[in-house]
Amino acid sequence: MRFTIILILVISNSYAKELFELSDNYHCSEGSFPPKSFCQAVKFTPWKTSEKKFIKGLLKELNLKQYKHLYQTIKDKGITKIHRVKYSSNWYANSQTRTVEFFRLREPVLMWVNPTTNVIGITDHFFNAPNISDEISGKNKKLLNLLHEIIHVFDIASNHPSSEYRQKFGWKWNHNQEVYRQTSPQEIMDEFLQILEYSRNIDPIKAHSMNRQAGIHYGVPTLYALFNTKEFFAEVLSYYLLDPKAKDYLPKDLQIILDQILEPSQG
Repeated sequence: MRFTIILILVISNSYAKELFELSDNYHCSEGSFPPKSFCQAVKFTPWKTSEKKFIKGLLKELNLKQYKHLYQTIKDKGITKIHRVKYSSNWYANSQTRTVEFFRLREPVLMWVNPTTNVIGITDHFFNAPNISDEISGKNKKLLNLLHEIIHVFDIASNHPSSEYRQKFGWKWNHNQEVYRQTSPQEIMDEFLQILEYSRNIDPIKAHSMNRQAGIHYGVPTLYALFNTKEFFAEVLSYYLLDPKAKDYLPKDLQIILDQILEPSQG
């Protein structure tokens, strides 16, 4: 009996690591979706052994019991392959050819999830960026980045609770944009751009701390959480799961909704 219990625990604790596949293969072709422009934009590249080891180490840390529904939803939808890419991309509808075309983004990002192709991509920038320890949660920022993107996948796989719960979260439509509770979108954007500039030119570690402190002032993990409902959902839920102090700064009503999303049978 003791051996059986240990075996079950080992299987449970390896679930995240086993769920996601670090894939070296992706195919684009003309006349089908995604088109060649997608592969040309993001430039798929093989994984290095050291990179796989690092990502698998991060996935191994994401094994709390609160993740059960999250991972099962992702598994059922089949969005489980993580690809190594060099760049990020965006897309537009080409009215002349009646096709979707992709183009490369100049701004470097660490990771992304493309909702039109369901591709999870980790870029060169992820591995080149400094390793930063989040001073509040004590977690590696890249671990938080990885869970953030996994939450985006969960959002896609579960029919976008980021939109379904927007009003309950505290978002409302104000003239021509969505606004979170009593915040000012322009003030938030101005402050975030200042922090971004500081990160690029002076000190990325200090900039992360500034981003965290500014976000907590508004009752969210980071200022980035206030960009839109999708980023709000990914930031808030990832920090709610990984930051032991999140319960101190997130509104209580928001925490109740997050618990219901993570464990719908308890809602």
